[in-house]
Amino acid sequence: MIRIRNIQAVFIKQIWDTLKNMQVLVLFIIYPAVAFVMIQAMGEQEESRYFFLSTFAVMHCVFTPVVSTAAVLSEEKEKNTLRVLILSGVKPLEYLFSIGFFVWMATQITGISFLLMAGCSPLQGAGLLFLFTAACVPSVILGMCIGMYARNMATANALAVPMGMVFAFLPMLAFFNQTIEKAAQFTYSYQIGEAIRKLGTSDEFLSWKLVIAAAYLIFFFILFGVLFQKRKWD
Repeated sequence: MIRIRNIQAVFIKQIWDTLKNMQVLVLFIIYPAVAFVMIQAMGEQEESRYFFLSTFAVMHCVFTPVVSTAAVLSEEKEKNTLRVLILSGVKPLEYLFSIGFFVWMATQITGISFLLMAGCSPLQGAGLLFLFTAACVPSVILGMCIGMYARNMATANALAVPMGMVFAFLPMLAFFNQTIEKAAQFTYSYQIGEAIRKLGTSDEFLSWKLVIAAAYLIFFFILFGVLFQKRKWD
């Protein structure tokens, strides 16, 4: 049985750990900051402004959750603090849920800056946060898979960074290359990026774009379940 008290305790612990871990903390700030600089540099060029806004929003909601989740899990394993938590009565699923919820919330809170930069209406803002979640949740699960699979922080970073970059940068590269675009269409990050660009101008973001994101989520959940059964007491 999942205990809320344990989840809350791990969640609060992770907040303090993140505030002291500059490597993870910077991940939640870097893309909103870069997007702000690029948007300000574009001035009145609306098309370029929205291109950079959607591009860095996707990077923020894909790359950041993958790398930060993998980094947190691998660090806890390497420093044996995760073993202490488990022996203290925290169940593996309670711990993983707490970490996943923390990364999702931190991504959403820092992602609000994109709403402010875009000047969204309340309805568009709600739609944008929904799309952020659609990109963030599969990325968190993927980060958990990497964190559970990796034996140490070095291995986790070596796997998470390139994998996160592939999904995060494909939407931008696809904009300039049709060959890449044909392949990128089958990734959830590209579809979420397209949905963000068309938010408020088309209802396509509620169609098969989210089906692809859901397919990735199911696949990552299955992979997570397999790894969890093998590594939950590791």
